Amino acid sequence: MYQESRFNPRARSGAGARGLLQVMPATAREMGFHSVDTTERGIAAGVKYLDHVRQQFPENLPVLDRMWFTLAAYKAGSGHVRAAIKLAKEQG
Repeated sequence: MYQESRFNPRARSGAGARGLLQVMPATAREMGFHSVDTTERGIAAGVKYLDHVRQQFPENLPVLDRMWFTLAAYKAGSGHVRAAIKLAKEQG
């Protein structure tokens, strides 16, 4: 929350992300939330999305790797993280 909004529940990014966890309105809807206008809904939507992102990485990854990949994907998108993993493997 600090990284995303500096703990400001009314934070809004230039791209339209909102709330403490800076969830995009479309992402909130995909997670089953009509809006993130309250602190509680914003946190719930962000945590649900974080879990959704985490599930996109193999369960057999070491816990720390999966955690870092999840956090990176929350910020940059899982496609970018998967591309970075692929590139790292290709480059040894």
